[in-house]
Amino acid sequence: MTGASAPLDYSSLLNVPDRQRSVQDVALPTVRVCDRIQPDATQAAIGLNALEEQYGAITGELPLGGWNGLRRNAHGRLRLIASLRNTAPWLYAATNIVERQLEVALHVGHPWLAFRPLLLVGAPGSGKSHFAMQMAEAAGVTFVQVPMGGDSDNRSLAGTARGWTGAQPALPVVAMVQHGTANPLIILDEIEKVSGERRNGNAHEALLSMLEPRTAGCWYDRCLMAAVDLRHVVWVATANSLHGIPPPLLSRFDVVNVPVPGPRDADALIESLRRDFCQRLGLLAGLQPRLDDSVVRLLRRHFHRSGSIRLLRREVEIAMGEAIRALPRVVH
Repeated sequence: MTGASAPLDYSSLLNVPDRQRSVQDVALPTVRVCDRIQPDATQAAIGLNALEEQYGAITGELPLGGWNGLRRNAHGRLRLIASLRNTAPWLYAATNIVERQLEVALHVGHPWLAFRPLLLVGAPGSGKSHFAMQMAEAAGVTFVQVPMGGDSDNRSLAGTARGWTGAQPALPVVAMVQHGTANPLIILDEIEKVSGERRNGNAHEALLSMLEPRTAGCWYDRCLMAAVDLRHVVWVATANSLHGIPPPLLSRFDVVNVPVPGPRDADALIESLRRDFCQRLGLLAGLQPRLDDSVVRLLRRHFHRSGSIRLLRREVEIAMGEAIRALPRVVH
C-alpha cells in the first residue's frame, strides 16, 4: 500500500488565503488505499469487474482532508482547535489530546486530520457525539455516524463477503468512496452496547484489526478480495460507561471521561446548536436569524435545570423554527 504521494512541504497549503480555500485551488496530499480489486471469475472472463466500477476510486489517489482546520487563526491557534474550544468548552481534555497530536503531525509535514482513536465516555446528553460532529465541521471533513447499540454481528463495520446477496465492502471503504477522501471521520455511538453474540462475527473483534496500525495498513476486505489501507481513517467512539468494552479494544483508544456541561457552557452550546440548525436548512450566513435575548435566557434556564444537550437541541430547533417563520417567506 502506498503512502502519501505528495511532497512533505505543505507550508503553502496552510497559508492559502481565505478567498482560495476551495480544494480545486490547492494541491492536497493524497494516498492510494488499494492496489487492485479482484474481479469475479465469471466477470473477468468477459472483461467486466462490477466492483471495480463501483469502488474503483480507492485504487486511485484519494485526498487527505482536514487541511483547512489546521490553518492558524490570528492568535496562532489551529482553527479546528479554536472552534472546539468555543463550541464544546467542557470537553477541553479531549480537545487537548487532539491538539497535541495535530501539532506533532504538522511539525513533521502532515497537514491533514489524523489522531489516535478517541473514546469519549460520559452520561447520555453530555455532548460526546456533538463534539465529534463539530470536529468534522471545523476540519471540513465528512463523517459517518454508526449506532453500535445492539449490533449482533460485524457486518455494519466489516461488510459482507463476496458471494452473499447484496455483498458490500467494509464501512470505511464505503465512506471513502462516497465522500472521496482517504480519512473520513467515523463516529461509533454507544460502543459498549454491542451484542456479545459471535454467530456472524463480533463488531468489537472487527474493530481490533481496524484500529491497530499494523493490521489496518493491509486490512483484508472479503468483499473486494483485496487489502485496503485503513490507517488514515479517523475514529471517534462514544460510550456511557466502560462496562462491556473488552480490554484489548479499550487499549486501542485514548479514553477521555466527559463531564456534564455546566451552566457556564450554555451560551456556547446554544450558539453552536443554532448554527447547526441553520446549516442543515442550507441558510446562508446573511439569512440566519438570531434568537432574541429573552429566548436565550429561557433556553439557558431550561438547560441549567436539565443539563441535557439533547433536550437543549430540541428546544433550540423549536425556537429557531419560530424565528424563521417570522421572516419574510422565500418565493421560488
